[in-house]
Amino acid sequence: GIGMLFGAMTLAFLGDTLRSEIAISWSLVGAGLASAWLAAVYAFTIGQAAGYAGLFTVGMFGSGILVSANALLQKAVPDFFRGRVFGIKDLASIGGLLLATGCLAIPRWEGIDRQVPWMLVVVGLTLSASGIVSMAARQKRSPFGPAITFWQHLTTFHNRLIARVRRDGPCTVPATGPVILAANHNCVLDPFLLISTMPRRYPSFLIAREYTRWPLFGRLTRMIGCIPVNRTGIDIASIRASLRHLAAGRILGIFPQGRIRPSGDMHPIHEGIGMLALRSEATVIPTHIATTRPNDKVVSPFFLPQRAVVRYGPPVDLSPWKGREKDRSAYKEVAEHIMQQIVALE
Repeated sequence: GIGMLFGAMTLAFLGDTLRSEIAISWSLVGAGLASAWLAAVYAFTIGQAAGYAGLFTVGMFGSGILVSANALLQKAVPDFFRGRVFGIKDLASIGGLLLATGCLAIPRWEGIDRQVPWMLVVVGLTLSASGIVSMAARQKRSPFGPAITFWQHLTTFHNRLIARVRRDGPCTVPATGPVILAANHNCVLDPFLLISTMPRRYPSFLIAREYTRWPLFGRLTRMIGCIPVNRTGIDIASIRASLRHLAAGRILGIFPQGRIRPSGDMHPIHEGIGMLALRSEATVIPTHIATTRPNDKVVSPFFLPQRAVVRYGPPVDLSPWKGREKDRSAYKEVAEHIMQQIVALE
């Protein structure tokens, strides 16, 4: 009972931070492993404390299954059918409890207590298998592949929990085709906030080359196709890589200011985004990121609670500069125009 109460309170605290379909899968696996642990405690007489811990964990994850299943049904089932669906669900749940209780309690099973570990093993394997199958089915439906889907879910969970990120208005990023995602830069969390608020696709980013050498973070940047850039001078290789990236119909996230800048400071603006926009003919989506804790540190923003808001604007009209793809003065004009569109979203 204490475990169930703790699990319900945890889910209430998390709110919509953790998606119901993810919570139910992990809860199934957790309850299955806890049941297997109880079987081991019973079979090997490990001790009462270990048994209490196992019971608490079963209750906690069991609550996760119940609450997440109800939340998922409320989201998926139309209002007109909801009462009937929940009635059938409750009937099936009570029927299952009565059936299990009747099979175990009514007949005279000699030495049935000695079979408890095996029963717990069967229950644990069934729950864990159900969780793993549901995870695999969800991963199979994702267009990004298992690794990127996992990182996207983890990023979204972190940003909803710590940064309390929300999207104000619709995401205007086209479902297909090359896109330049242009945004202001408040803190190191900004790329992750954009990933968390874009439901159908994921962006790659221009990123300082030294960050790609970090052990875990560098692997993540390579996995989502980020393009390393030298901080000093013009990097011809990164420009060519960016054009190839866009020619492949992908999304490239760019912060026109280059570095983290305080809110309201819109200068300097690098003209490289203007050149990429004109040469690639990609759709340019201006995006504004508002955070309550602007920060130029690398690590601390990941642990500081705040409230972040992301706004996606309509595509930028670049028709006045058509035919000036090799005009350097046009690059600067386009870059400033894109920055103005970002500021207009503030």
